Amino acid sequence: HKSRFSEAEKYLEKALDIQMQSQKKDSVYIALTYLSFGEVYLSWKTAENAHKNLSLALSIFEKNFGDTHYQVARCYDKIGLAFQLERKFQKSFENLNKALKIRLEHPDEIRAELAESYYNIGGLYSECGSPDQTLESFSQSLDIYLEVFGLDSTGVAACYQSIANIYSTFGDDEKAAEYFELSIKIRADCKEQS
Repeated sequence: HKSRFSEAEKYLEKALDIQMQSQKKDSVYIALTYLSFGEVYLSWKTAENAHKNLSLALSIFEKNFGDTHYQVARCYDKIGLAFQLERKFQKSFENLNKALKIRLEHPDEIRAELAESYYNIGGLYSECGSPDQTLESFSQSLDIYLEVFGLDSTGVAACYQSIANIYSTFGDDEKAAEYFELSIKIRADCKEQS
């Protein structure tokens, strides 16, 4: 996996070099590359590098679009996840909630990203040991994912599995098994379709 990370980093660096030569420093294309860098670093749990790139992207997006654009929300969401990696939960909540607030202002345009916000907030509540809030957030995410994608979505499957984990925490094995089965069925169906 390390080689794939190095390869992604190498291609992003090439793209950024080309963009820096051909674009203004506050170009949206450069911001998108910084955002991609941030997402790669997040996937490799490298919070410091993720913060650096996501902050650069955020600054450019805000300059170009203002502070309520969906790309600004995307940056806040990813910055919140970076803080979660560092176990800075208050800062994580602040950023995840900033993303949610922006996404709630545009609910019809970015429904799937709204579901992602609720899911990420649920994950943070889970890590903080708040099962009731976790269940509420995962359920909100599930409702939106179902509305947008129906049952043919790995997002729906992830929500079902996460909700199953919470019911397991509550000691409700019957509900946990029900949600685990739904998750497994959807993942199998999605795998067959690909």
